[in-house]
Amino acid sequence: MKDGKVLGEAADYGDGGPVHIRFTNREDEQALTAYGKEKYPDFQYELAGTFLGELVNYELAIKSLKTKAKKKLMKAEEGELDSNGVAKSYTSWNAPDSPELRAKILANEPNTVFLNDELAGWLEVKKPKK
Repeated sequence: MKDGKVLGEAADYGDGGPVHIRFTNREDEQALTAYGKEKYPDFQYELAGTFLGELVNYELAIKSLKTKAKKKLMKAEEGELDSNGVAKSYTSWNAPDSPELRAKILANEPNTVFLNDELAGWLEVKKPKK
């Protein structure tokens, strides 16, 4: 979704290939592909769908993390970062997010970055209504 409108549909057919993308507006597809090429110039884009499929996969992973973050406090493992500076793993406490728990953790580990805060800025991925 972008500005409240559905950009298209994504489907994973379990065939080992990328997520299959179908856009409703060609301009949106071109804009996303151009953004991908600008953001990651080292990648080769044989098909626009490759980048867009990976974008959908990433968004779905973020959605899963956001669901977990609603139930428990999580922190990014800053020791393991990918090439874009994003943590490759996270730790979660089996307790709901609260100011008291955060204060206790920060007292012992003052440099802790809470993944819950980083995820708060991501929009929800929603299935289109049929």
